[in-house]
Amino acid sequence: MFFDEAMRRVQMLFRGKQFQDDLDEEMRLHLELRRQEALESGLPAAAAHTAAYRRFGNPTVIRESSLMAWGWGWLESFLQDVRYGVRSMFRSPALTFVALLSLALGIGANTAIFSFLDAIMLRSLPVKDPAQLVILGEEGEAGQTDRYGSTTLYSYPFYRQLQ
Repeated sequence: MFFDEAMRRVQMLFRGKQFQDDLDEEMRLHLELRRQEALESGLPAAAAHTAAYRRFGNPTVIRESSLMAWGWGWLESFLQDVRYGVRSMFRSPALTFVALLSLALGIGANTAIFSFLDAIMLRSLPVKDPAQLVILGEEGEAGQTDRYGSTTLYSYPFYRQLQ
């Protein structure tokens, strides 16, 4: 049941023109039948035509409600927007290039910054107990120093002895 309805709705997306033509034909037949009934009841042709439309209802409203019942209105609207966007992009390739370039640079910069912050601040150090790490050498306020790469802080034999 659900699968059949989903397949019908998918077919409506790809063969919507055929569905609309079939609906128009069916609505025309219903109007013609109602007009014939009115003519057989003794009404003149113009009055029969008006009575048939009055009894049938507004064809535009019926067409819209039928199309909404058959298909996915939101998906059809989305696909129309995508087609319009693609056509607009091909009409102005320079603007498209600038927009894609700015998106690529923005995404790349955000990725690089987050990767850097993740490695520096969010992840713990790859050692057994990072709380027991110490800095050997000169320090400023709160244990901070600018001389991490300096080999004059301590000698290698001192490091081996400390180890």
